[in-house]
Amino acid sequence: MSAEGSDDALFSAIETWMEARYRGLGAESYMRPAMCAVRDVNVMSANNDTLTDEIRAVLNGYHRGIGAEPYIKPLKLISVKPGEALFRFTVEDTQLNSSGYMHGGVVGILTDTVTFGAAHSLVKGGITGTSLEMNFKFLLAMKKGQTIDVKADAVRSGKNLILCSADFLNEDGKLMCRGTQTIYLIDPAKFIRSQDSRKTLLRRDSKL
Repeated sequence: MSAEGSDDALFSAIETWMEARYRGLGAESYMRPAMCAVRDVNVMSANNDTLTDEIRAVLNGYHRGIGAEPYIKPLKLISVKPGEALFRFTVEDTQLNSSGYMHGGVVGILTDTVTFGAAHSLVKGGITGTSLEMNFKFLLAMKKGQTIDVKADAVRSGKNLILCSADFLNEDGKLMCRGTQTIYLIDPAKFIRSQDSRKTLLRRDSKL
C-alpha cells in the first residue's frame, strides 16, 4: 500500500519491477525476511592459531540466525595476523544479481564482515564497534563459480577509529573490487549498559 501523497501508478510500477527483478534470485531475500540455519564459517589454515580461533568465533557469531548469513557462509578464513586477514570464497547463486553477477549489496556484507574480522585482530579480546562509512570501487564483475580472495587490512587511527580496506582479487590476482570502511570503537561496558537499558524499555513497553 502506498503512503498518502504517493503516486499510485508509479508505486505499482516500481513494486512490480522489484518483484520481477529479484524473484528467484540469490538477492531476493534482501527484499523479504529470511530465517537461516546456523552454520559454522569454514577455517582452512592460518599462520596464527590464537587469532584464528578469535576471528572464527567472531565470524560464527557475527551474522548468525539473521538474513545475511547465506551470503557470508561461503567465506573461508585462510590466514590472519594482527591487522591483516585473508579470506577465500567461491561465488554462489545466493550472491548473484539479476544480471548473473555478484550483487553489490553482497559485496557490502562481505566487506563489512572481513574488515571487522581484521579489526578484531588488532585489539586483544576483540572489539565492539559500529560502521561510520563504507565505500566501494567496482572494477571487474564477479561471476558464478569464480574463486575470489579477499585481503582485509585494518589500521588503528587514534583512540576510537579503525581504518579498514578489503581487496577482492580473482584467480590471477587482479583487483576486482576494493571496499573501505571506517569502524568506530564503542566502550564495551557502555554498550552492554545501553543494551540492558533497551531490553528494560522493551519489557516495559510490552506490558502496556
